[in-house]
Amino acid sequence: MKSAAVMKCLSALVALSMTGCPVYPSDNLCRSDWDCAPGYACNETSGACVVAGPVGCSQPSDCLGASEVCSRDGICAVGSCHLCEVGCVAGYTCVGSSVEMAWTCVPSSSVDAGEATVQEDAGTTRCR
Repeated sequence: MKSAAVMKCLSALVALSMTGCPVYPSDNLCRSDWDCAPGYACNETSGACVVAGPVGCSQPSDCLGASEVCSRDGICAVGSCHLCEVGCVAGYTCVGSSVEMAWTCVPSSSVDAGEATVQEDAGTTRCR
């Protein structure tokens, strides 16, 4: 009797544990912000991840996300200002050292006044 009850309990436990993996949709559409990368939000109508927060910026402090830079296009972009596709917004210059991997946008007036030093390696790409 006791062993039959134990067997039923074990059978029920095994059956419950073998229900399978959670079901995920086969499409790539988002359903909530959790489905999108950091810095993006889910547009639940279209199912697309879109840039969250301010669309435009005029100074580096306008961009609050991790690793965001106020790019030369005036939008907050994830990346480093020393990359050609990112750069700094007008009025700012990218300074730092690729050795330290610490590049930042500073007011161009600081560079012109000698307060900040632009350090570039020979391998640094010049943007057009």
